[in-house]
Amino acid sequence: VHRPAGKLFLRSAALASLLSVAANTPRSFMLMPPLAYVTFGVDLAVALLFTAEIVTRMKLRGVWRGPEAYFRHGWCRFDFSMTLFLWLSIGLQSFELRQLLLCLKPLSELGDCPTATAYWRDWGWLSVLRSPRPLVLVRVFRAFIQHRLPRTRVSAIVQRSGKQVFNVTIFLAFFMALFGILGVQCFGESLKMHCVLKTADTKNVTIQDLAIPDTRCFDNTSCPVNMMCIRIINDKDKKEMHYNGFDNFHVSFFTVYQAASKEGWVYIMYNTLDSLPTRHRWKSVAYFVGLIFFLVWLVKNVFIAVLIETFAEIRVQFKQMWTRPQSDSGSDGSRMLQVDGQAWRLVAVDDSQPRGWAPAPLVRLARSTGFSVIVMLLVLANSFVAAGVHFNHDRQARGEEGSGSEGPSGSVFPFQAVENMFTVLFDIEAVFKILCFGWRGYWSQSLHKFELCLCIFTSLRLVPGLFWTHLAYFQVLRVVRLIKASPMLEDFCFKIFGPVKKLGTLVVFTISLLVITSTISLQLFCFIPSTGEYGMFTTFPVSLLRSFEVFTSENWVVQMLDTMNSMHDFIENTAHMGDFNDTELALLDAGIWKTNNGTMSDDFYIERQLRAVLAHLAAMLTAAYYCTVHFFFELIVLSLFIAVILDNLELGEDVKKLKQRKMREISAETQQKLPLRLRVFEKFPNRPQMISLGRLIGDFLLPRIRDSFMRQFADDAAAAVDMDTTDDRAEPQADGPPAKLHNLLNNEGKLMAVNFLLEENSRIRLESGCLDRLELGDIAHRSLLGVQHQIRQHDRRSRGRPLLSELASKPGHAGKPSVSVDSASLGQATAGQNGVSGTAATFQLTSARRNAGQDQDMRRLQQKALQAERLRTQQEAELRENHPFFDKPLFAVGRESRLRDLCKRLVDARYDPSGGNETELKSLLRDKGALRLLGLVTYLDWVMIAVTVLSITCMTFETLNERVMNTAWLRAAEYIFFVAMTTELTLKVVANGFFFTPMALVRDFDGVLDLFIYATSLLYMCYMLHVKTVRPGSIEQWLMVFRCLRPLRIFSLVPQLRRVVYELVRGFREIFMVSVLLFVFIFIFAIYGVHLFGGRLGICNDRSKTTKEECVGTFEREVFVTRLRLEGQPPRILVPRVWANPRNFNFDTIGGALLALFEVLSLEGWVDVRDILMSRVHPSHADYIHLFVFIGCLIGLTLFVGVVVANYSENKGTALLTVDQRRWLDLKGRIKLTQPLRIPPRPNVLRGGKWDRARARVYDVVQSARFKRFYTVVVILNCFLLYLPWLDDLMVDKQTNYTKYSVSQVLAMCAVTCTLLFVAEVCMKCIGLTFSGYWQSWRNRFDASVTVAGVLWLVLLVTSLGRQDAQLRSFAEDFGWFVVVFRLFTLAGKHPTLKMLMLTVLMSTFKSFFIILGMFLLLLVYALSGVILFGNVKHGGGLNRQANFSHCWRATLLLLRIVTGEDWNKIMHDCMVAPPFCKTSTKF
Repeated sequence: VHRPAGKLFLRSAALASLLSVAANTPRSFMLMPPLAYVTFGVDLAVALLFTAEIVTRMKLRGVWRGPEAYFRHGWCRFDFSMTLFLWLSIGLQSFELRQLLLCLKPLSELGDCPTATAYWRDWGWLSVLRSPRPLVLVRVFRAFIQHRLPRTRVSAIVQRSGKQVFNVTIFLAFFMALFGILGVQCFGESLKMHCVLKTADTKNVTIQDLAIPDTRCFDNTSCPVNMMCIRIINDKDKKEMHYNGFDNFHVSFFTVYQAASKEGWVYIMYNTLDSLPTRHRWKSVAYFVGLIFFLVWLVKNVFIAVLIETFAEIRVQFKQMWTRPQSDSGSDGSRMLQVDGQAWRLVAVDDSQPRGWAPAPLVRLARSTGFSVIVMLLVLANSFVAAGVHFNHDRQARGEEGSGSEGPSGSVFPFQAVENMFTVLFDIEAVFKILCFGWRGYWSQSLHKFELCLCIFTSLRLVPGLFWTHLAYFQVLRVVRLIKASPMLEDFCFKIFGPVKKLGTLVVFTISLLVITSTISLQLFCFIPSTGEYGMFTTFPVSLLRSFEVFTSENWVVQMLDTMNSMHDFIENTAHMGDFNDTELALLDAGIWKTNNGTMSDDFYIERQLRAVLAHLAAMLTAAYYCTVHFFFELIVLSLFIAVILDNLELGEDVKKLKQRKMREISAETQQKLPLRLRVFEKFPNRPQMISLGRLIGDFLLPRIRDSFMRQFADDAAAAVDMDTTDDRAEPQADGPPAKLHNLLNNEGKLMAVNFLLEENSRIRLESGCLDRLELGDIAHRSLLGVQHQIRQHDRRSRGRPLLSELASKPGHAGKPSVSVDSASLGQATAGQNGVSGTAATFQLTSARRNAGQDQDMRRLQQKALQAERLRTQQEAELRENHPFFDKPLFAVGRESRLRDLCKRLVDARYDPSGGNETELKSLLRDKGALRLLGLVTYLDWVMIAVTVLSITCMTFETLNERVMNTAWLRAAEYIFFVAMTTELTLKVVANGFFFTPMALVRDFDGVLDLFIYATSLLYMCYMLHVKTVRPGSIEQWLMVFRCLRPLRIFSLVPQLRRVVYELVRGFREIFMVSVLLFVFIFIFAIYGVHLFGGRLGICNDRSKTTKEECVGTFEREVFVTRLRLEGQPPRILVPRVWANPRNFNFDTIGGALLALFEVLSLEGWVDVRDILMSRVHPSHADYIHLFVFIGCLIGLTLFVGVVVANYSENKGTALLTVDQRRWLDLKGRIKLTQPLRIPPRPNVLRGGKWDRARARVYDVVQSARFKRFYTVVVILNCFLLYLPWLDDLMVDKQTNYTKYSVSQVLAMCAVTCTLLFVAEVCMKCIGLTFSGYWQSWRNRFDASVTVAGVLWLVLLVTSLGRQDAQLRSFAEDFGWFVVVFRLFTLAGKHPTLKMLMLTVLMSTFKSFFIILGMFLLLLVYALSGVILFGNVKHGGGLNRQANFSHCWRATLLLLRIVTGEDWNKIMHDCMVAPPFCKTSTKF
């Protein structure tokens, strides 16, 4: 058992056992009777082998005693249990074989054996004992799970990871329980109210009595004229199997999980909308929107994030499982550069590689870039030809008749000839490469292997009769070769799919999990009789189809409900009924429990009731099984795929450090070139502004000089004079232009100013690290004008920028490395100026560098950034000096104009409470978040935000009949927005310019968007307000659509929203490459679909007609009414027979195939596509859709998600963090979230009096563990009161009002008792801890607030009972259960893990506020556009009275449904309706 051959033999036996249990079903035995004997023989052989292994291992290890005993090892216990279940299965199958042998029929006729059929009907449920057997597949793969870690460490890792998963699962269950309680109290039994005909028998409602379709209601006024609103209940006749609803907590919890899976949640919401009065419908919208937001988008993503983090930790610990150290065998070998397409690669030189037979020129041709380009052009041409074929759904393009016979016809013969020509050309290419490189050289490259496989299988299509077969898949795979044309795309694919071991292991794990789940489901439900062409779980292939539906969360709710109903009916009616005869069963159906002698009535009744209980229990267990499987597939497996893709995108630790250094350099290098709109001025000649100075008597003549130099010289001279005067303690002189000119014309002032400029320039050079460029000894030999010119050039670079010394002296910048001065440079300069010897200067420099240490790189980057900023400032200063129209708004407003200064003050004014003191501002904003929000943007932007929000709000009230053109108050709102935006843009243009200024209005995309919105508003005001009729598709309608982009104005006004968009868009390169890969993937499958299914999906809507010639006339068709299980036949309508494709998809053209596969990629409607392909073409074509969904969903979509997350993390800076850095940030975040317990000390008993001793006793009580456990139990009991709905007089019949009021009173009295206990708790804590000590904790504050609300509820309840006011009592009951729901949150504060996760969700909500706001604004844009484009579209299957674009808010709710992916494709196809299926109106 320890030899490799023995282990391999045992794994093969385990695989054979899995295959045996997968084939062990009644349906499989009926289809293939010999399988019964084959499976029995295989099971018996495997059981004997495993038993022998167990006995051998027990003898070697021992049974119980010893550290290595058999039953002390986990895997040994697992093997023993699998063998035990295997022997149970053999014993069960022996009874089945006995029934087959009793038939005495040949082996081929055993499928019709009546004794075996009766046995499977009565005792088939015993197959449940075989359900654990598929877990034997774990034994096949556990040999590949190898690690070198100690067992204790592995146990610690598994225990920690399991604890994290368990905690986050509890957190998810907590929120599901919260929404379950809210659903019970908000809706109750409202979903049982239906509209029926007034002539219907309320005690026996049939399907003909319901509305078409079935409609919920709350009273008779909510139903059509000839109908009434009644309550259909679950009675003995099973009028409604109510598995989803809000009747009680467990049903509501089950419904919440269905809605959280985003499958069918919108239809539950629509039913609750119909069952509530108009004034209460906001409850339904708020409930389900909150459920989707919190439970689906926040809590479930927290779950996924925890799993990804756990996977990352496990990956770090088990690193040797993924990567094994390999010796670099080729490291000593020689390498050479080789061209591969358009890129050069370093490849190893193989001296023993044989040469080809072709001459050297042909070899060079095969390796040339031109040859690769020609081949890629051929591949591209072949792709266009393959995509250009099209068919007709009449099946005549393939030469098919009604029988479905295949064969090429004349219409597709040219396409087939061209495809054969391309096949021959690619075969010639393969032969040519083999001749040039030799066989070994050709086969050594994986790309050539792929090309050769394509050539071999596509050449088989040249054989007549094989062209329109599955071999077309290899023909369309040529498109993959186009990836080679883009080296960037090729490297990205290698980065994602290169580590095949990780992704391949996960794919194998997922497939194995699917196989295990399918086999378990097969043995659990194979005994249930099912209807349909393929049934539910009859054979293993069918079970695999059903499990794959659950895996993709598509149609899994319907499948689960059907299985629950079938299980319920089978156990209650179809299963073995004991020894009762047909007469007794007839009495059972008639509801007669008493017989004449009275002896058998009790047994009969007990049997029936017991089976009803067992049936209900089995249905609940079925639901639990489905939810568990779906939970594991949707959250855990999908999270693992995202984690693996993120791990592939993650960089190594060394690469992270290098990229961190590179990112510092990139961030240090600011853009030195000015934008093109400013560099335009460089094309014009320089025309600086010159001024002339008057001269004094005896002075020399002054030439005309530049105005900029004059102003700078005067300002610097005045500053120098003021500084010297202040140092000499002289009286300050008055400032102003006369004093400046006087000092300028004074010779002493000139000399002082020149010396000041020299000293200032030297200091700037020292601080910028450029001392080596300036030699102080040369200054004395230069002329004054030369020195002044050099000083002026260098001073321009620092104009308007704070010096390093000034920054270092500021309190907010003190001690920061970003403004530190290079001490080495300063030391060298000081040594040079003071005449210090070179040795001393060198010693000082060496000491400074030694003390600086690792700060040298940072200082160099800071100097580089400062020089880049100064260079950019210098360019702007030169343009401003040499071009009078530079920085001149509209080329008319002066730079120093008072109007411009006033406009700049209005535009730049913002809230600054500290008056510029950054330290005071930070301390102030740390305490007051409102002030931080107020200082977020300028006052002008706040005004425009308010005006824009007002305008958008008014736009949401526009409908098809109420527009701006015919409604006065909407027109007034439009005028207000137009005038406000005109004023805003005027102020910004005058202050900052329009386009050719540094801070122009149109300097980025935000300015372009603002200009577009304003131009649209201007056209709307000038033209659209006078238009009375707008035709569909006209310019006026598109102008109205462009007006709907107005909410995007908020993006340009709020900088945080712009930052979110920029961080997402900055990863456009990777997102674009993923999009290209997905398009290539869809394109390949689309071409294959056109070749295989084009023209073959047409069928008659009357399934009894099989040919197009017979599909004429009319027939009666059933109308779907409801899923309720009522008596009677559904109504029928007369419809014409039509031969057509499926309504929502086809594969006749490449466009239709691309659209159909895009819908399938979103996991919407792929089950319908698969079923149609299986029924109209062949069942084997289900693999086509399954493969596309598996690759597209688990790899394509998760790759897209992973790339977006990775790009966002990289832009935020977290992607480049090493493991230690990330752990440090996580620790800081946890410390920030951690709140210390503020518990006051115990009262001093020794020094205090009686009151202190009493307080001490109370203190000990409230701090004891029993006290906390008691109140935890009280909170749970208080929340358990919400298990049933409280009083709701709007949903209860008048006949049962008294009973419901009694139940409500009992629940209310229990809640009153709990509230009094909570009041006592608060009082005791205030006594023991004092009120100030009690109020220090936020948890105590929340408990006190909820308790005060409970006391207020008591007052309302007593008041309503005294006044007998129904409305007041209803409000009191709603307020009461609302208080109880808030009490549920106190449980999160008592559990540390729940508290941490709750704080994580809250912090995520606050931090993602702008992301949520941005998504809402996009939804608003699409909603406003949808009202204009599709507001008047004819209703269909997706668009109806509840889901439509009639007004903005309903359209927003519909778009939220589309965002969750709930039947979005049906809505799209309904919006694509065109004549003759609709009529075109003269106005939209």
